[in-house]
Amino acid sequence: MKYDAVYTFTDAVKETDEYKAFADAVRKVQADAELRELIQTYERLNGELSTMEQYSAYVSTKALEDQIKALRKDIMSRPLALSWQQANRDLARLLDELTDIVFAGVSDDLETGRMGKIHARHRGTL
Repeated sequence: MKYDAVYTFTDAVKETDEYKAFADAVRKVQADAELRELIQTYERLNGELSTMEQYSAYVSTKALEDQIKALRKDIMSRPLALSWQQANRDLARLLDELTDIVFAGVSDDLETGRMGKIHARHRGTL
């Protein structure tokens, strides 16, 4: 199967310390009803702010921005939220590194074809 390598790769990522720490942090946040509700409110208010910004010439978003800022401060004052955020950053860093490795090889291979050579000349690498 052409996707077997992808599934194997995905399973390998799930075995990393970064993924396990992130999954554990997510479970802990979901188990904390108060923190979970704060995060849901924060996300909802951010969505409202995005909608309101379309009409910023007509409405003030200051009160909503202040409410979001206070809510974020409350959320980030909690050790559980901080550990979740750190685990999220660590996993994102790992996934960025893996993406760079995987697609660097693919990008190099693409430059060997006719269109790739044109692209490489355009970039000044050929």
